[in-house]
Amino acid sequence: MRAHLLVRASLSLLPFAWIACSGRGEPKGPAPGGTSGSGVVQQTSAGATGTSSASTSGAGGAGGGPVGPVPDEADLPVALGTCPKLISGKVTFKIPGLPDRTVELRLSTKSSTLDGPLVVVWHGDAQTPKAALDEVLGSNYVAKIMAAGGIVAAPYNDTQAGPRVWHSSEGDFKVDDDFVLFDQLVACARSEVGIDLRHIHVAGYQRGGFQAAHSAILRSGYVASAVIYSGGIAGEPLEPKTGLAYPLIVVHGGETLDVTDLALGEASDALAKKASQGAAPFTVEHFTVICDHGNGPTLPTEMHAPAYEFQTDHPFGTIESPYGKSLDPPFPVYCSIAGP
Repeated sequence: MRAHLLVRASLSLLPFAWIACSGRGEPKGPAPGGTSGSGVVQQTSAGATGTSSASTSGAGGAGGGPVGPVPDEADLPVALGTCPKLISGKVTFKIPGLPDRTVELRLSTKSSTLDGPLVVVWHGDAQTPKAALDEVLGSNYVAKIMAAGGIVAAPYNDTQAGPRVWHSSEGDFKVDDDFVLFDQLVACARSEVGIDLRHIHVAGYQRGGFQAAHSAILRSGYVASAVIYSGGIAGEPLEPKTGLAYPLIVVHGGETLDVTDLALGEASDALAKKASQGAAPFTVEHFTVICDHGNGPTLPTEMHAPAYEFQTDHPFGTIESPYGKSLDPPFPVYCSIAGP
């Protein structure tokens, strides 16, 4: 395993709820209809403590989403080495001890005055990062994130990973380079541009779906939610911060292709079941939406809108989803809330 030391820095940001705050650090007051509090500590069924957004919900932003607490400083990384200039297009990250890594970034001039979300997309097996932005998130929703001062990042995989695409996709966590790159993205986006720490989300497809699930688990201290297409869990990733019930959307088409010993459709169902039940590697029950569109290895465009709204409505620290026990449009009829 490559050892990487992550130091931490301090910064306080405003609630986002998809309408970003202005400025890059100091709070300017609560969002309309919301508060700028840090949430309350809630006892979970696992006996661990988590943070709840229940006391800080309000009108929020464009989706009327709740306002969550900020991740603990101890769980937030700062940059290793020097951050590159963050611009739309291909950007190379030079991290000490790692090969250079290229990332497709999307951001606008709005990011200079607004602290928006950071959404990281891990591409699928035969998918390019550019294609993943369009096919996993949807170009219209990438534009919405940019307009709110946010950043969308799609890393290129490390060629040393070979057919695994991402080092951990088949359950091998000895090489942690992809997760260190994730940390660097968070740290550099925070220090160089400014982001809303309540809205750091991940998404991915196929092996990128496994990487997205693993990213949420292994970075449970700051990931707000995960949207996973045809992915699952491989090996035994462990949550470094327990008791935080980051929600998930898991989408598949009943694929019979496999990455591990399970077909992708079965792996997706198994992930949704474990997350909703709080079974290992999860430490508490997670609000989970399962969607089986039944069309095999495809990415349904009708999932772009609900995935975007899901991220909007679930800031970091959400324990009880604002969706309650039912899903409304724009979720397709083939989506349902996974039962514990």
